[in-house]
Amino acid sequence: MTVLFEQYKGRSKFNSACTVMKWHTLFPLVASATVNGVVSIYTDEGDRQEGNISRSTTCSSLAWHPKKPFLVSGWKDGSIFTYVAENEYNISEVNTSEIHNAQVVKLEFSPDGTKLVSADKTGKVCFWKYIEERNKFELLQEYKLDELVTHILFFETTVEGMEEKTFVLFAATESGQVHVLNEIGNQRVVFNVKSEIAAFLYHEEKSCFVVLTFKSILSTYNVTKELKVTPNLRSKINVSTGGNCQTLSAVWVGSGVMATCANESLLRVWNLDTDDTFQLSHENIVSPVVQMAFNKKKRVLVGVTDTGILYSWQYVGSPKDPKAGDDWEFYAEFNTDANIDHISWGPGEDLIAYTTNESTVVLQETTLQSKLRGNLLAIQTSRNNIMLNSLVDDKQLSINSGMNIKEMDCTSTHLVLSNKKQLEVFTLREQLASFHAKPPIHVESTCIAIHNEAILACVEDRVEVYSFSGTKKQTLHMLSNEGLPSTITVEGDIIVVGTSNAFVKIYRMGGREVKSTGAATKLFNPEQRTIYSLSINCDGTKVSILSKEIHGNGILQQSTKMMVYDLNTSKMDEYDFSTIGRYPTSHFWDKVEPKLLSLEAKKYVASSNDSFSDAQIEVVTVFATPDHGILIQDTFPLDRSFHNLVGGSVPSLYFTLKEVGEGESPITLKSLRDFEGINVKDNATRDALLKFSYNLTIGNMEEAYKSVKMINDEHVWHNMAQMCVKTKKMDIAELCLSKMKNAAASKAFRQAKKEPEMEARVAMLAIQLGMYDEAEKLYKQAGRFDLLTKFLMARGHWDSALENAEKQDRVHLRTTHYMLAKHLESIGDFESAISQFENAKAQSQEVPRMLYDAQQINRLQTYVSQSNDTTLHQWWAQYCEGHGNYQEAFKYYIKAHDFLALVRMNCFMGQWDKAKEIVGASGDRAAAFHLARQFEIQNEHDEAIKFFKIAKRYKHALRVAIKKDNAQTVMSIALESPQNVKKDAAEYFENKGMMDKAVLLHQKGGNLSRAIELCFKEELYDELGMMSDDLDENVDSKLLQRCAEFFVDHGKFDKAVMMLVNAKEVQRALELCQSKNVEITEDIAKLMVPSKDSMDPEERKELILRIADVSENQNNFATAAKMYVQAGDKLSAMKALIRSGKTEKIIYFAVLSRKKELYVLAANYLQTLEWYSDDEITNSISSFYKKAKAWEKLATFYTQRAEVEISQMANYEKALESLNSSKTVMAKVKSSVSKSRLDTIKNRIYLVERYLELKKLLAKNNSSLVTGANELMADIKSDPESVRLGHIYALLVEYYYRSGDKQQAFEEIQKMKSYPDIDVNYYLEYNMIKDIYATLGEAMDEDPNDANHGTSDPLYDPNAGFDYNDDNMDQSIEFEEEEVF
Repeated sequence: MTVLFEQYKGRSKFNSACTVMKWHTLFPLVASATVNGVVSIYTDEGDRQEGNISRSTTCSSLAWHPKKPFLVSGWKDGSIFTYVAENEYNISEVNTSEIHNAQVVKLEFSPDGTKLVSADKTGKVCFWKYIEERNKFELLQEYKLDELVTHILFFETTVEGMEEKTFVLFAATESGQVHVLNEIGNQRVVFNVKSEIAAFLYHEEKSCFVVLTFKSILSTYNVTKELKVTPNLRSKINVSTGGNCQTLSAVWVGSGVMATCANESLLRVWNLDTDDTFQLSHENIVSPVVQMAFNKKKRVLVGVTDTGILYSWQYVGSPKDPKAGDDWEFYAEFNTDANIDHISWGPGEDLIAYTTNESTVVLQETTLQSKLRGNLLAIQTSRNNIMLNSLVDDKQLSINSGMNIKEMDCTSTHLVLSNKKQLEVFTLREQLASFHAKPPIHVESTCIAIHNEAILACVEDRVEVYSFSGTKKQTLHMLSNEGLPSTITVEGDIIVVGTSNAFVKIYRMGGREVKSTGAATKLFNPEQRTIYSLSINCDGTKVSILSKEIHGNGILQQSTKMMVYDLNTSKMDEYDFSTIGRYPTSHFWDKVEPKLLSLEAKKYVASSNDSFSDAQIEVVTVFATPDHGILIQDTFPLDRSFHNLVGGSVPSLYFTLKEVGEGESPITLKSLRDFEGINVKDNATRDALLKFSYNLTIGNMEEAYKSVKMINDEHVWHNMAQMCVKTKKMDIAELCLSKMKNAAASKAFRQAKKEPEMEARVAMLAIQLGMYDEAEKLYKQAGRFDLLTKFLMARGHWDSALENAEKQDRVHLRTTHYMLAKHLESIGDFESAISQFENAKAQSQEVPRMLYDAQQINRLQTYVSQSNDTTLHQWWAQYCEGHGNYQEAFKYYIKAHDFLALVRMNCFMGQWDKAKEIVGASGDRAAAFHLARQFEIQNEHDEAIKFFKIAKRYKHALRVAIKKDNAQTVMSIALESPQNVKKDAAEYFENKGMMDKAVLLHQKGGNLSRAIELCFKEELYDELGMMSDDLDENVDSKLLQRCAEFFVDHGKFDKAVMMLVNAKEVQRALELCQSKNVEITEDIAKLMVPSKDSMDPEERKELILRIADVSENQNNFATAAKMYVQAGDKLSAMKALIRSGKTEKIIYFAVLSRKKELYVLAANYLQTLEWYSDDEITNSISSFYKKAKAWEKLATFYTQRAEVEISQMANYEKALESLNSSKTVMAKVKSSVSKSRLDTIKNRIYLVERYLELKKLLAKNNSSLVTGANELMADIKSDPESVRLGHIYALLVEYYYRSGDKQQAFEEIQKMKSYPDIDVNYYLEYNMIKDIYATLGEAMDEDPNDANHGTSDPLYDPNAGFDYNDDNMDQSIEFEEEEVF
């Protein structure tokens, strides 16, 4: 328990109001300035430091050095004074006579303490350098901002002109401007919010400024280390005081999490990273909260109302920063009975100060301590009182101290108290009869512990050992790397010390001297965690450690982890209580069992995890096992009447009570789980149950059973069965149930064995043992949400059952609503039951039943009238009809659209016309059928037939028509009726001798065999011809053959073929196709091909080949190709496709078949097309020859492609590429012919390359082109197809034309004309020819419109030399196995 109490009131001798108050961030020193001109410094104990600053004017600002006890004060007249609060105080004045001539409103040290910034009321801002050796200041720079500075903030950066990192200043003025200034004279405005700023904060993780104005406008600005500031966000925050709150303030309470105070009866917390917001409030707050302060070490936010009441909240969430309001819990309330002007937290975790119009008051938070040693329990009841309690005879002894107690320890004979400045020692008489106070021991200690022989006090870097009389006996020094001793504990002769650098040192008291047992052990990284508390077990072999986590922003967070260190094996175990949503706050080893440890654990986050308890504080018992680590034995919520846990001794845990009557013991006992309800008579029983409990915890059920098999106590077996739930030991669980003699549980458990999932079976066991939460969790683990729904319903947790069914078990959602409705019905809540029946979609049956059974007929009528449910309307109509209320029945039958009932009632009442009208309007078939039957009974056959037809009951209509013997009506009914009715009508006409009608109805009725028989029997050949299209293989084969003969005789050969095909006479059908030239279509061919299992494979193949041959002879190449493929003759299929000329199918089939000969055939065919103008075909030709490894053909194709490039496009570059490809391919062919062809290709490549060189010379206008061209003309005579003579002449003409020698160009043109196969207009541009002729005065003898301009060589045929015919398809193809590409 923690309480706040008033430590002291610092008053000036004139009782003046305090103007400024400032805590040091490291030392427990607070500076307070009053309106009468006095600045005083106080310690946390209330001691005024020697000396003070006293002047005739008022102090207006204060600043402490961040690392030294050095105070700077700014005054109303512009003066600045310093105060050194070290060994000897020193007061001096900073010379500001020519600098500040107005009130100093701001003083702030840089974070490293090397710079000081001062700002006065006129807007002058000064940078000062702090000279530490002399505690003096040197002015570096001053600025004039011309308006009041309201906020200043240091920012680390690197400024141009400075080598090292330094701090610059961001200063906000009252108009909303923010300036950046440094110590070398650089200053500029970085942004302007255009309104007075209430809070100016820096978000370090996001590197941005957060600005909040008094008009409730929140803005953020990103800032880089180069001081580039860019706006990011601007929004208005919601506060109940409206848009302008002059008391608005904001502080950081986490990373990116800001709290605001706006004169409301609550505080608001804003998560700037997630845009979440929540409120901190309390039912006792009735006045506006006007101020607040945050302690980042203990994460407590305190708010002050205008009536002087302090309300505080502590963050108890996960180590991450606050995310939701549930992560905060109310912490404390304290009434100051004063109007508070300012409030501020001191250094550490337990000091807070506030100022009033009379004084400065420091409040100190004290944790009321308790200590259990042996049979003596010491409880701190106030700041200076200890109550001693004997656990043996309930005797008590109260001891008052003259100091504020901060530390204490006791033995059965001594009590030692400490206020961290001195120790008070009390000797206790036997049975707490009295005590004797010894002289105080003056030693400044951080923590203490006592042994039966000595007192141990942690002092700075050492532990000092004192006798009870105050004599120092020994000093134990810590090494420099170990840090300072921060906590100490004693058990027996074992002493354990924890240090600030996370080391644990073990000592042993040997005789009267303390000796170290070995080197210190480092537990963890001291930059991340710090030791908070230590405890030793009863035999001195294990130490448990609690710690606090240190966050980067300096916030201390109680760690969720507990460590246990084994002194014998040096083994370290750790358990993280975050797995159960908690963090440990205190820990106590059992006084009997050295492995048993009990703890208090607080809830740190409101988790949605169902396995986490909602209790704020839980008691946890654990076993620290040698082989299994730390295992939880039991958890239970701390009883509301209990104050806290103070220790344990098997079989009980010890708790203090919150409320204790006069003379009553403040101690109460609670049995450990495995001892509940058991009378432990001796140590043997206790040890057996301890062993049982331990083995249950580690999951060794066999050993647990052995431990207690002789104990006939239901509680033991119940506990063991509960552990079987956790360990899933079903065989032992069944034995436990039998020992418990619980027949019902045993039966339910046997039935649950049918479930396939282990967790589902265990869940049933948990239910029988009352472990409902565990059962719920197990059903979820098993995925048996159906059983979970049933379980929740059985428990009466209807909301949870509905939620589970909605999310996880929707198949039973309606059932769940239905069961809830039945439950509500049973308790008489009919309105709610109706709603649930509706959700279950069962209102049509259940609501009338429920209300009828309850005799609430009027409520039922109202419900029906308000409902749109036609089933309900129908039920009510039947109810009314049954009670003779026909008018009401008619009304609701109409609402229900129950036309059958309406017709039935009208027929009953003889209203035939009304009944006919209803059937006619509704078209309801059931109503029509009922009316037809009524007319049939009345012998009104025509009306009966009419309504039977409306009802689609044609068999009944036909029956009446036949009964009436009306052939025309029978035919009319039969034509619109189903097939079975048509057959009945056909038989009627056969009997009547009307064979044409009988044939037609047999045909339409699907009875074709009978129809054909009648046609032949009655010689109805016209009808037979008309039905031929409907004849298929389902008709009798003999009848089909007779039909075929009939069609042959009458010249209908195509129909005859179909008849034979359907009759499976395919050979005859083929003969008829050949002899009568009947085309075999693709559909006929499919019908001709027999199934694989109906004929011998060879015969089937021969038949398919014959179909293909006949199709091919009929020039039906596509069908022939498909038949060849079915027969497995792909080569013939390809030939057929080629003859069909379908290029896409030829390419596709070649690719699909992957056969060399087919690739060649396809490529040969493709070369007969205009391949040179289609890249896809060109690529296919090349690809097919490559896949077939037909290298000679491929080389020929490349050569041919080169010729096309030359003749068609004059593109010698691409032609050269094709020739090179041809050379590469031809080089792989090994034959004498191929060698000759290869030489020809190489020579052609050589000539083309020479031509391309000439083109390059033309581009350079090089005269050597003429000689090269003449030589090339002579060389191409051996291979005129390599380079066109016209192209060489064209080079010469263009060369002379470019050179200006048009006469020579003209002569070259004349030479070209001398060759009959050279078309000048093809090789030369018309405008160039025209210009040459015009210059020389020559007449042109050809019209350019008639010339062959821009076309290909007219003498070249790309398909010349490739005659594709059947011989080419059948040519022998040789393939080489060597791969080329």
